[in-house]
Formats: sequence, structure tokens, C-alpha cells
Amino acid sequence: MTENDDRADPALPLNFDRSKPFYPLVVNYLILIHGYLDNASRVTIGRTREELSEHSPVPPTLTAGTPISAEYVDEFYSHPANRVTTRRATIPQLAATDGRKFDLDFDQLRDEYDISSTVLGQWMMRSAGVLFVTAWETTRALSTKSPEWEFLRHCRNAIAHDGAISLKNGEPRLPAEWNGIEITPASHGTTLFGNAKTPGLLWPGDPLYLLWDLEQTL
Repeated sequence: MTENDDRADPALPLNFDRSKPFYPLVVNYLILIHGYLDNASRVTIGRTREELSEHSPVPPTLTAGTPISAEYVDEFYSHPANRVTTRRATIPQLAATDGRKFDLDFDQLRDEYDISSTVLGQWMMRSAGVLFVTAWETTRALSTKSPEWEFLRHCRNAIAHDGAISLKNGEPRLPAEWNGIEITPASHGTTLFGNAKTPGLLWPGDPLYLLWDLEQTL
């Protein structure tokens, strides 16, 4: 959907009830997608910075050990090459149980995305599909076995079967349908999330609307 689409619903994720199970799962799903898109933006920003550096000085990148002040931050983000860079106060450091640790190098991550964007894009949605797994495992005891809940169950199973609908042992045993999308025996093998090369059952926004509809029944 575009910004001018009357169906656009940018506030939907914030409408989830914080006292119910889906809210933290949805927010983490969006954080994952945001991180992917932010990384893609960093590729573009890096190329823009290289082009601009030929004509004007570029403020240094925020790195570990750099003194952070309001003046420094204002100067950094006043430059055209840095205006859409996500502001970060610290460089994340990931620690292991044996005491080893390493800095999460965003520039290295950006370069890796630049090299492997097609493959990473496909796996990003497969990883995001964990939302279905956690949503089902968190609320399976609340399932009414309605067509909508059965739809969620099959989406959860798809993530555990290489990202495709898997129907064995007489499945689907009960009607599984949501928003006009029905899972039938013919759905076996269908990719859950589509990509540029393979059509899929769902788009990235669908999990939010499915969980929103299910939350109304809790």
C-alpha cells in the first residue's frame, strides 16, 4: 500500500492490546523488518556519501569511542548524506557465555547486504515467519479451532516446513480460511510468503491483520 492508499493503516500495530499475547510478538516482527529495511537504506546512504565526499567534507561516522555531544550529533545529521541514517547512541556489543564479545559492525553488515541482497531478502521473510510460530505456541490453548485459528496453525506449520504449506495425514482436517484465503489440499507446497520470483500465499502485512482479527476473539 502507498501513503495515498485509503486502505493504509499505519497505526494498526500500536492498536494491539498490550495486555494480550500478540503485542510483543508484533512489535518484534516490525523491528525485524525495520532492521532489514534500515540496512538496505545504509547501502544507498553509503553510496551517496561516497559521491558527496568528492565535493564536500562528510562528518565522521558515529563509532565506538567517539565522544557524543548534542553539537556533534547536530553536525553529523545536518549533512545531506547522513540525514536519513538511523541515529545510534551506542554500538551494540554481543557477549557469549565464555566471556568473548564482539561489536556489531553496521558497516560490515551493510556491505554483506549489498553483496547478497536477493538471498537475504528471501530469508528475511522466512525468519519473520517466526511470528507465526510464537503466536501459535503462545495462544494454542485459546484456539477455538475456527477457520481463522486453523489458518494460523497451518501458517505456523509452514514455517517449520521450509516456508511452504505442508498438508499430510489428512490435513486440513478442519476448514482453514482467513480474509478470503483458503487452505485446501491443493495448497500443499505453496510458498507462504511470496517473493519477486515465486508467488506466495501471503504478503508481509498479512500477519499483522491476521493476528489483529484473532486478538478480537480473545
